[in-house]
Amino acid sequence: MHQHHLTHHRLRLVFSTALAIVFALGTGLPGASAVDKPKPGPAAVARITFGAQPATKGAPDKRPNYRYAATPGGTLRDQVAVRNLSTSAVTLRVYATDAVNINNGGFGLLPRAQRPKDIGTWVTINGRAADGTVTVAARSVKILNLSMKVPAKAQPGDHTGGVIVAVTTLSKNKTGTAANVELDQRVGVRLFVRVSGPLHPSLSVKPLDANYQNIPNPFGRGATNVTFRVTNTGNVNMGGRQSLSIKGLVGSAQVLAIPDAEVLLPGGYVDVKTSLKQTWPLVHESATVTVKPLVLPGDLGAGKGTYSAVTSFWAVPWTLLALLVLIVAGLWYLRRARRTRRAAATGTPVTVASQTVAGDAEATGVGINQRSAARLVASTSLVLAAMIATSGTATAAVVLPYTDANATGGITLCDAHGQAITGGPVAGSLAATAVGGSAAVAPFNGNHRSAILTAYQPRKGIDPGNWSGELMTGTSQYTNPKNPMVEILPRDLTLEGFLVAYPVKWDGLVQLRVYLKAPNQGAKQDTYAATTLKVTGSTWQQVGAAAGDVCKSGTAVSIARILGLPTAAPTTTRPSGPGSTGPGAASSPSRPGASASTSTTSGVPGSADPSGAQASAALAKLPEASAANSGGPFIWVLSVALVAAAATLWWFWNRRRHARLNGS
Repeated sequence: MHQHHLTHHRLRLVFSTALAIVFALGTGLPGASAVDKPKPGPAAVARITFGAQPATKGAPDKRPNYRYAATPGGTLRDQVAVRNLSTSAVTLRVYATDAVNINNGGFGLLPRAQRPKDIGTWVTINGRAADGTVTVAARSVKILNLSMKVPAKAQPGDHTGGVIVAVTTLSKNKTGTAANVELDQRVGVRLFVRVSGPLHPSLSVKPLDANYQNIPNPFGRGATNVTFRVTNTGNVNMGGRQSLSIKGLVGSAQVLAIPDAEVLLPGGYVDVKTSLKQTWPLVHESATVTVKPLVLPGDLGAGKGTYSAVTSFWAVPWTLLALLVLIVAGLWYLRRARRTRRAAATGTPVTVASQTVAGDAEATGVGINQRSAARLVASTSLVLAAMIATSGTATAAVVLPYTDANATGGITLCDAHGQAITGGPVAGSLAATAVGGSAAVAPFNGNHRSAILTAYQPRKGIDPGNWSGELMTGTSQYTNPKNPMVEILPRDLTLEGFLVAYPVKWDGLVQLRVYLKAPNQGAKQDTYAATTLKVTGSTWQQVGAAAGDVCKSGTAVSIARILGLPTAAPTTTRPSGPGSTGPGAASSPSRPGASASTSTTSGVPGSADPSGAQASAALAKLPEASAANSGGPFIWVLSVALVAAAATLWWFWNRRRHARLNGS
């Protein structure tokens, strides 16, 4: 039986080996498919540049968008110009779709796979209601006819959409095979239609949460974090100028201006998270959110009312209360010890530790009570002094001269070994990965999710939404949607290169942001994880919020690796500056309403490092870092006073103890 099993096993081995040999020989025979034996070759992803804009009488015009007043059942006719700036002919898809509020309030158009239900169904282009294609010769413009039929039962008010021109390309790696990465390039012109009838401009404001963030310093001020939602409950597009005020039981209100809600479509909403720094803890406080309607360009007044909502929260200074309790307890113990000593001097019996004693026997009780009181006060004072000194140092690392209301989490910078880093030289790679502390939300947490790292130049008196900045990395696909991650390659822009283009303007600070991306979606820029670096000479130090111990929470792969592009630092130089128009430029997001004339690609930005000579010259002009605001000398004076008080009590107790032991 055993011999038969062994023979059967050998036969199977010989048979499988023969099949493997036949298969190997067969793949090398003439006539084998190209899939079986791919031909190596360089990756070739052609850059396609195109645009769209309104046109009149067969020629492009200067209108930024389409804006009409219409009646139910009416028909409107117009034209759209499709421009091809590439060096070869290109076939483009042209269609209309609906607008939506995405990214917690941002203006966007429906993704390609989602069919429109409103204004996108009213429009036909060259007689086609659905997707149509048009081939445009190189370096030329083609004019298409646009027609819009308003339904007879169309609801009064604003209807918003866009005319989109798009092309989708499938990227390839350096072997010439598909890399399963679709580059969907879309540009569009916005389409605004106001249907006649009763108009009802209205907003609603609902505070969702308000809380006070205590700090260890009993005499310091913490932060009040507020989350609220603004919803367009009317039938016209509206914007809003937002502000937050905090008022306690006493004193005047503190007011914080919040970036405007620019375009809220009917039914759309925006969730706002903001924080008012340096708030005094006044036990019970109220947060009031106020929104004043903004008149959008081309619109009539959108209502004169002011919308507001109020919520209350507790802001109890627990550390200060603990200090007061300690002082009261210490005074009570000292008073009790003094009364006991006086009673002992007159020979009057006193009660100490639940026993009645007199004379010399009482002295031991007095020593115990006095020793306990002195030790308690001294040790607690030393602990409080250490807490205050430590809190001053910690606050210096995170207190910034600006507030970014759109930052919802910190960023942790990690090295190649998965360890967090908080400082380093400005030359060379900033880190191996950057990990955000705020989870991705739909639709940015689905398949093919990605993220990108950007840097911005803080400027005093300018809202963070209007700062200038630049892409630091290419797009990275990551695994953990709870902590979006970006891979930083040696080929990516260094902090030194960023400073050449955007020298520090405010206390040596540079802000980093992690933007989220998803197929058929623009970069999510309304909320993002962010942190701040402080540049001192040729080094940087992280002074903004970190995301915690998240370096090993997932993985990220740069699109440069996916496409098989070089990952090493390039040897050529690239001009860079505020006026740069290369693909690496990423200044503050464009405002709604502008029509695009070129496309954007989700690829790796041109981010070669500038020359060392340029960087050295720029860094030589950087201001030295100034001391961070840690609450001023008041904290240190208070710390020294507490330590001095503890030392005085200790000296007093030792003196009295020696006096009793010597019988004096």
